[in-house]
Amino acid sequence: CSLRARFYSYFFVRARYLYIYIYILIFSEVSNTTLKIKLNDIPEILTIDNLNYQLRGITSFVNGGESSVTSVGHYKAYCKRICSWELYDDLATNSITVNSTTKVSCDYIFYTV
Repeated sequence: CSLRARFYSYFFVRARYLYIYIYILIFSEVSNTTLKIKLNDIPEILTIDNLNYQLRGITSFVNGGESSVTSVGHYKAYCKRICSWELYDDLATNSITVNSTTKVSCDYIFYTV
């Protein structure tokens, strides 16, 4: 499978904390689709300038599909808890617990100090 990845990083400093915006586009040239990554393959801690950033959550965009002209898609939020992950979806009534081996497309990854 031929893969291509593009990394775009944006850094700025506010007070003593470093805010990092990293946009990663990973897709398969064969299928022309975004690839999915297991939740447990995402680093739990990033260390930058002796400061540890803890993984807090991920947002994933779900395409609306071709079945409806007015369907534009929506985002799902995966929130990291102490020993689990929770999925929040505006199309569902309640959040659900998901396995750490669940594969997701990572449109945004959130870390905090």
